[in-house]
Amino acid sequence: IGLCLICMGIQAQSLDSLIRECLAENRMLAAGQIFAEAAGQMPEQVNVLPDPEIGINAFVSPVETRLGPQQLRLGATQMLPWKGTIEARTKLALFPSLLAKNEVEKSKIDLVWQLKLSYLELYRVRKSWDIIRKQQGWLEQLRQLALIRMESSAGDLASVARIDLKINELKWRADQLHLEEQIQILTINQLCNRPADAPVATPDTLTIFFPKGEFQKAFGEHPELRDAELRQQQSEARIGLIQKERKPSFGIGLDYIVVGRRSDMNPAGNGRDIVSPRVNIKIPIYGATFDAKLAEQKLTGEALELRRTDHGNKLEQARSQSRLQWQSAVAECEWIETQLEGLEQLIRLKTAAFEAGKTPLDSLLELFLERENYQWRSLQARVRSAQAVAAWGR
Repeated sequence: IGLCLICMGIQAQSLDSLIRECLAENRMLAAGQIFAEAAGQMPEQVNVLPDPEIGINAFVSPVETRLGPQQLRLGATQMLPWKGTIEARTKLALFPSLLAKNEVEKSKIDLVWQLKLSYLELYRVRKSWDIIRKQQGWLEQLRQLALIRMESSAGDLASVARIDLKINELKWRADQLHLEEQIQILTINQLCNRPADAPVATPDTLTIFFPKGEFQKAFGEHPELRDAELRQQQSEARIGLIQKERKPSFGIGLDYIVVGRRSDMNPAGNGRDIVSPRVNIKIPIYGATFDAKLAEQKLTGEALELRRTDHGNKLEQARSQSRLQWQSAVAECEWIETQLEGLEQLIRLKTAAFEAGKTPLDSLLELFLERENYQWRSLQARVRSAQAVAAWGR
């Protein structure tokens, strides 16, 4: 299939520059990046030992010992998880940040897609004005010819009135296009975080083709696939942490007991305080809870693998569709250009015949309307071709 190639206007604000501005200034995207940075602080919150526990016991009724009554107990305990538990917890805490960053990448794709669609719609609106202006000019010429024939009694007022109705319709369509233009400009400026009335320039013409070799590109690290992959890895990291948490954990502690002096006798070491080291072991005996957690994560992993496969299939389908849509649009564009060439020749012949009084006005007017219809279709096909390129990029 040949290409309907048209050059980019020099004075227009390029789409690439708008995309760069959008990615740099969009507030929702900036918020997503900050959320990702915030999630990046989570590993530092878990990469530590549990807080030590400190206790104070005061004896209302002191416990008597050989060296005196126990008056006050001070204790401190530090729990030590099974080897590798902290590392496993830290690894799991990395994933919220990775997923948030991936969401930012998905948001970038969606923003660029929205911007491209609005930009192409703005281009379509402005090129529609060109079609309307040209058609109005042709209809005005045809109206003058109809008036001349009416003055010579070779035409009638109904033919002129029909042309006037068409001219009025074009004026109404131009007004509607003006509203559509404002909507697209507003959308683009909102995406780029600019003032609502900031001007947006579009090219005189578009380049509607795929770069050479574009169809052979692989998906690579597409954020949709990356999301499912990260969630699978997160589930695996959670399984690793569960396996560590079902192991025993140990605690080491120290008790210091303040002992009062005996008044009834004076044994050796009278009133000597007590220092008592302590070791604790926490044994998770309710294994059913951990078994259920492991089963949950394994099932989640299977579901995520199916989701990842589905994402891949949908991306492949979307890629094929965008290519076929592009081929269809370009083929229609070329066919319409051929039709317009033949139609222009026919209009010239019919116009000469009308001036000579050999053909009715209705016949010539139908050709004018047919040419206008082809021009609308050609514009739509060009825009659809560019939209297919944008869909491929997405």
